[in-house]
Amino acid sequence: MNKRLTGTIFCCTGLIPICTWYMSAAVYGSNPHINNSSHFQMLLDSVGYILLLLSILFLTAGITYLVIAEKESKNNRSE
Repeated sequence: MNKRLTGTIFCCTGLIPICTWYMSAAVYGSNPHINNSSHFQMLLDSVGYILLLLSILFLTAGITYLVIAEKESKNNRSE
């Protein structure tokens, strides 16, 4: 598997935990009577930050793979 495909897969995989983080907070606080941003931030805090950290980790790995692939491609063209 080449580095571009690996980087793309890592970036797509990094979107899943952040979507899950927001969706779980929305489901957890699905009370229609409370509708403000501070309440939603409290719900995000109660879900935890592990999903956010996983998302950042996957996105960083994906971007790193994509940058390395571009540098290798540029080096191969110049030779």
